[in-house]
Amino acid sequence: MKPNAEKPFETKTEAMQKAKSHAAGTDAGSYVPPPQLLQSLITRGTDAQGNPIVSMPADAFTKLLEAALNPGFDEVSYLTSNSDIRAGVDSGSIPSGLRHFAAYGFFEGRAPLNCDFDSDWYIATYPDVERAIKSGQVRDAAHHFEVFGYAEGRVPSSSFQATVGEWHRLASAGSAAIDGGSTATKEKKPPGKSRS
Repeated sequence: MKPNAEKPFETKTEAMQKAKSHAAGTDAGSYVPPPQLLQSLITRGTDAQGNPIVSMPADAFTKLLEAALNPGFDEVSYLTSNSDIRAGVDSGSIPSGLRHFAAYGFFEGRAPLNCDFDSDWYIATYPDVERAIKSGQVRDAAHHFEVFGYAEGRVPSSSFQATVGEWHRLASAGSAAIDGGSTATKEKKPPGKSRS
């Protein structure tokens, strides 16, 4: 074998090192642009009930979501748990696990696997999970959360209850806004501000 030839198979350790190098390369993903640039991408308006709404191009939203998710995102775990994504990252067709998660995985209900998880609390809060474990449908509570619970909107521990409740409230308000129609208009720049 030539010294620079690629090996046909990589060991699990090599795969994890590769994932860590991908994760290290995503630090720039946490960059949030200055307000002037971000405002140029935002359209503000109101829904039929007069509630404020904001819209932006999907690519810009994905980059903003990527920046928000980057600090706590566990690239290694995400690629380990999602072999299809790891294959895409390895082949170069997907830039990183974080990019995939922000653009698709988040909306597919794939768990980011970096949250404070409390197995005892989860089982006590969701009795069906204990039944699923006993019947062999899932290995344990964490496995249930990873495969089903996150996408179902279940809470990983009591420390997240208030935050998840607030997201559900916002989602309900957002659904009402979408159902009621909107009158979005492009926000005008404040006088005296110039683009550079």
